[in-house]
Amino acid sequence: MNGEARSRAPIGVLGVATYAAMLLAGAAVVVFVCRYGETLVAPAPGAAATASAVPASAASNTLFHVLLALTAVLVTGRFLGTILRSVGQPPVIGEVLAGIFLGPSLLGHLAPAMSTYVIPPATAPYLNLVAQLGVILYMFLVGLELNGELLQGRAHATVAISA
Repeated sequence: MNGEARSRAPIGVLGVATYAAMLLAGAAVVVFVCRYGETLVAPAPGAAATASAVPASAASNTLFHVLLALTAVLVTGRFLGTILRSVGQPPVIGEVLAGIFLGPSLLGHLAPAMSTYVIPPATAPYLNLVAQLGVILYMFLVGLELNGELLQGRAHATVAISA
């Protein structure tokens, strides 16, 4: 038994060292992002007002634009999810890529007028509300499918992982 304890000690030390290295790397990334963020300069107030101006048609027909934005997000997410599933990746990766493609990172940079038409800034609060409702419903469904007996058998592992 004493030999088993000695053979397991390096693995424990290696695990702790790996965990400490991950924590230090995460802290280094946070410090880097904060330092880089301090060097950024905000645009002039006049330029920001003209860039974020909502066209009159987008402001007058909010429901249409909310439904258009939801349709664009759902169709693009399903399309990219199907493509990535055929390559062997989880569909959620395609849905994340759809968010990047439709957001200011890509569509907003390449075609700002199209981005403003499909997802105008005035629809952001409504889209946020729909997204929050979706998360609540998803968590409700996860709770319905939760098997309590399975958790009882793995309580130690569950507590260790959550810590």
